[in-house]
Amino acid sequence: MISKIRYRLISIILNIKKCLFRKHTNYIDEKVTYSKYQYDLFLHTKPGDLLYCDMPLSEDKLSRIEKGHRSRPYLIVDKKDNYLYGYYCSSTLSKKNIKGIYTLIHNKYQLHKKDDNYNDIPTDTYINLYAVHQLNINHLRSYMTSIDEYDQIQINKIISSINNTDLIKFPVNQKVYISEVYSYNSSLYYVYNVIDDYIACYKLKTTQNSDEDTIYVNKHKYKLDLKQMYKLKVNDCCLYSLNDISLKYKVDKIIKRYINSKNKKRKYNIKNNPYVCKYPIGTLYTNYYDDRLIVYLYSRGKKDYGFDYKQASNFDYLGIENFKLDYNRGALLKVDDDFMCDVINCITDTNPKLYDYFDSNYVFDDNDVDGYA
Repeated sequence: MISKIRYRLISIILNIKKCLFRKHTNYIDEKVTYSKYQYDLFLHTKPGDLLYCDMPLSEDKLSRIEKGHRSRPYLIVDKKDNYLYGYYCSSTLSKKNIKGIYTLIHNKYQLHKKDDNYNDIPTDTYINLYAVHQLNINHLRSYMTSIDEYDQIQINKIISSINNTDLIKFPVNQKVYISEVYSYNSSLYYVYNVIDDYIACYKLKTTQNSDEDTIYVNKHKYKLDLKQMYKLKVNDCCLYSLNDISLKYKVDKIIKRYINSKNKKRKYNIKNNPYVCKYPIGTLYTNYYDDRLIVYLYSRGKKDYGFDYKQASNFDYLGIENFKLDYNRGALLKVDDDFMCDVINCITDTNPKLYDYFDSNYVFDDNDVDGYA
């Protein structure tokens, strides 16, 4: 009698467990199962998420890996109906094939790893972009963090530089950033600014010297050719090196020294002519206060006059005013001659006194950027 009751209780308990298992488990097929938690995690996952996952390897390959190392972070790049695509990550930087590695800074995303005592140690995460991996729902373990659009764009640039059409990019628009280096016609160019679909850039020349004007790009030494600024179409260039804040700081100091040596203060005779040409007419400068692009026209006394390049679609009103131009950052480019001719005609129609000034001082230049469209 007791054995029958015991058997009955065991049977009831097993049935309860079976029901609970069914409640929290979904079936993809007869071989693969996943929990409700994993399914919810899958539903909320989007490209750019960093997930902690079991490695998608066969049992044979997994058996060769130490148990504590069979899971790792994966950066999710694409999502399908019942699986994800991701790039695997490591807390150790491999010295081989470093070109296809992207670093997530630990203090930006609060990343860490466990030591032998399971204490959190802040550490950078290195993403291997040479191969993309398929992750089924049963591989998912936990959510870690999400990377921002800037890092997604930078990762896309590295993927583009790897000759592998099987790799997957993030669904974000490409952007060019100041201090990146691009190659064009076998030459390298440092991006000084971005103007519409063009980059204003300086050519890099290799050097063996090491002085205050030497910069390092991918561990090679270069000098900036500051005698000429180039205008290149973004789509015609290939990325060589991602933007680097320390490089930008170094280049800004080099350009400032160059500008100061070339643009020494001069005295102008403004008694007979109140309009003075201190800098090339039509040159783009950055406004000191808000980074707007200003087209230089003329100077009067200590004030410099121009108009906002982006707001110049209406020639009836150019909005000429005095600006504090940031000359220490250097001139960017000159707007194109056709555009400036329309501007000058508009100005001289309302102020004929400026005709002689523009006629005497405007210089046509082939190294310009297309006018505002």
